[in-house]
Amino acid sequence: MKSRGRRFPWQTFRVEHLVPALEVRRARSRAGTAPRRRSAGHPEAFSVLDLGTTHLKALVCRRSGPVVEVLGQCVMPYGVLEQAPGSMAELCDRALTQAEDNSAVLDGRRLVPDEVVIGVPASTVVARSYEVAYRRRDPSQPLDDAELERILYIGQRTALEELRRGGLPFSDAVILASGTQVRVAVDGHPADDPRGLRGEMITLSLLNIATSNALLRALCRLADALQLAVSGFMVPAQAVVNALGPALSLDGVGIDIGGRRTVLVAWRQGMVQGWTSIPFGGQDFTQAIQRAYHLDGERAERLKCWYGEGRLSPDHREGVREVLRSPWEHWKDRLIEGLLDLPANGSLPGYFWLWGGGARLSGAVEAVRAALSDARLSFEGYPQVRLAEPSALRNLRLAGEMDALACSGYAMAVAFARQGEEGRLAALLQKATMAVCRAEHLDIWTLSDE
Repeated sequence: MKSRGRRFPWQTFRVEHLVPALEVRRARSRAGTAPRRRSAGHPEAFSVLDLGTTHLKALVCRRSGPVVEVLGQCVMPYGVLEQAPGSMAELCDRALTQAEDNSAVLDGRRLVPDEVVIGVPASTVVARSYEVAYRRRDPSQPLDDAELERILYIGQRTALEELRRGGLPFSDAVILASGTQVRVAVDGHPADDPRGLRGEMITLSLLNIATSNALLRALCRLADALQLAVSGFMVPAQAVVNALGPALSLDGVGIDIGGRRTVLVAWRQGMVQGWTSIPFGGQDFTQAIQRAYHLDGERAERLKCWYGEGRLSPDHREGVREVLRSPWEHWKDRLIEGLLDLPANGSLPGYFWLWGGGARLSGAVEAVRAALSDARLSFEGYPQVRLAEPSALRNLRLAGEMDALACSGYAMAVAFARQGEEGRLAALLQKATMAVCRAEHLDIWTLSDE
């Protein structure tokens, strides 16, 4: 993966904000809380922490198989304009407490989960995909567990060697096992479970993710300060693609317009290929409105939201549109750079999907279409731009009307629940990945570490 213009964890994620106040243990009242149970090693109740660039999102969730019900939620702004958090631990404590207070269910009792899923920002990780083909000795024999495990081991050994050979920006790099994915094809035909199938050529498409060990340990210390056990680390960009699944095109590019950054993610046949990010997001549009109308940050943000929701009069709407013309032009230029940097294995897919808080802002679709007209970009077919619809998160149950794709925490909850339903192939892949890491002396972060 190219790294032109990329900024890595020590530049983009203030790890030091996780450290203050860790010695102050969270006082969590257990009286009157709903009971918590585990099902097949996967928690029934869990919290989600999505550490965005301008907003912290906390969810309290309950799952039933692959279906997630969000019972409580809190979105807390931080780092907006000149403001900065005293410590992430304090903010998370307040946000989780508010989400738990909002979860008054089961005879009015608060749901206080013991476990948490934490989002790892895409700008702090490296993702690389690799494809490897394996020719079987006896195509007439059905593929069994032992042979599949051997093929996965061979494929992962090659893929992880390519990952390491490409160079990693972390001196303490660790493979994030929960982010590893595989797609299998037998003689060119995709197979969710290839066991029992006959064929000569087995093709593996593998995705591996590396991040900083220090970052994951800091996030674990954060969870410990909150008296929570980490059930998983998830990259929001990957979680959204996994959660939306069939609602997206098989091949596509996602554009997540966040508070300070826009993340671009490419996928093939439903599996992420990689991502990059550009340092421009919704906060830049807020600042443009603030300067033009001489407002404070809160009022400028409110005016931007009203504009996005179509709540302004025609004259005021036209005025804001004119103010945002220049920021959209700047964002478009950055988007082109990001698309040129995006690992897509050749031409870009023809479908582009928008989500995130800034995606609903008027002008987003038009700016993407303008960017795609750049002569330096090539596509597989005529490019089409679409807004991802919140209703596509079919396994999500929310109280009230809200845009579930404005916050990636909801997709993280759905993707985490689906992990609990994964079959034998995912288990064999993780086993093979751990075996390769032991043999090659690579550090790997598994659920037991979390």
